[in-house]
Amino acid sequence: MTIILILIQIIFVALIIYEVIEAAKSISAHKWPVVDGKLHRWNIDDITRTINTFAYKYEVKGKEYESNRIGYGFPLKMSILYVNKALDKVLSKAPELTVYFKPTEPDVSVLIVGLKLYHVIKIVSYAFAAICLYIMTIIVNQS
Repeated sequence: MTIILILIQIIFVALIIYEVIEAAKSISAHKWPVVDGKLHRWNIDDITRTINTFAYKYEVKGKEYESNRIGYGFPLKMSILYVNKALDKVLSKAPELTVYFKPTEPDVSVLIVGLKLYHVIKIVSYAFAAICLYIMTIIVNQS
């Protein structure tokens, strides 16, 4: 039982590290160059209120690119109710979008940059779960 709890803790620590890296990427993307983009495909499930399809196009130095990355740490299959303010701001002028692209890799782009609430919520949630599992491991070992 203790080994299972430790393995689950390791998974949560890995998730924390991953989310911290995604948040750092999002913060650094704030300094990337900006171009105008256009919403290409967009579909929200009316029942679950999740984003099913999302894609946009943009052009850098005469070459057109297409992406579906909204932001680092922002999964495509996510309830729009969870991040509606960040996404509403991005889509306020849709179909026109502001696209941040990585200067060394113009095919890498995002629409939402900087540290956002969804980054913090995921990191704190994973940390809470890891701490709870650590406490459970201590309790199991004392029994």
